[in-house]
Amino acid sequence: MPALDATLEQENFQQQQAQQAYDFETSQKAVQRQLRQIKRQTTTKAQQASQEVFKKIAQKVAKQAAARVTSWAAGATLIGLLVTYLIWTIQAIVGNLMGSKWIPSLEWWELILWLLLGIILLAILFGLLALLAIFLDPISIGWEITKEALWSIF
Repeated sequence: MPALDATLEQENFQQQQAQQAYDFETSQKAVQRQLRQIKRQTTTKAQQASQEVFKKIAQKVAKQAAARVTSWAAGATLIGLLVTYLIWTIQAIVGNLMGSKWIPSLEWWELILWLLLGIILLAILFGLLALLAIFLDPISIGWEITKEALWSIF
């Protein structure tokens, strides 16, 4: 009977080894599946994160471009207003008041627009001077300049 027991033990041992090998292969496949799933998840998360970052950067660049275009347009408009006002002023003085034959005089509606534009530009000038007065404090700056001038004289 010991030979039969040894044979049964050997068969049990072989079955256990086969079962362990099968379990090892199964667990290895399960680990590989899990790794593939984790890889897919991290890839999609990374793609989503990169898309969000790209959207944020694109929005920031678009805002900066829009601000740049707006500032250029505002500057061009202000320069256009100043040039128009200067031309109309020359026409009003030389054409209307002096009666020049070379420079055409302004029509009545152009004179009205010239006056309105003068008022608008004067208001803008006063607004800028008020902002300068608020932020630069010209009274103390003027006092410092005057004080330095007086000390340098005496």
